Amino acid sequence: SYGYDLAELQDVTPSILSRSADAATIAIYTQAITMTLASVVASQTGNVFACRSERGSILPLGFFSNPQIWLGIAMEWVLVLLIINNASLSGIFSTAPLAPWQWLVLLVCPPIVLGAEELRKVVFHGKFISKQSR
Repeated sequence: SYGYDLAELQDVTPSILSRSADAATIAIYTQAITMTLASVVASQTGNVFACRSERGSILPLGFFSNPQIWLGIAMEWVLVLLIINNASLSGIFSTAPLAPWQWLVLLVCPPIVLGAEELRKVVFHGKFISKQSR
């Protein structure tokens, strides 16, 4: 989102790693780290549902049939929010606050991962498998 191309990233990387880059570059870097962390967690949110059955769709199983999954998702997001917004933790993990549009982008990650896995199940297993035939 800041317009760096590969050559510019290669040029600025040594100064970022040595912490000698200017403050604006470090801020962009820490926001990129934060977005990467949040993207992994958001994608894993979709993945947890996709992995409930190796061959069958999530649809027959339902999204709410295992409340422990929702507890786990809530806990991981509380931790991510703490890592991002708590001053001590953001210093330890080198994170920065995300812009509202970045949070909106994160909402797309779970359905993309879940949709890709659902498509894989249909392509390689030919049909949705019911709850009884898991």
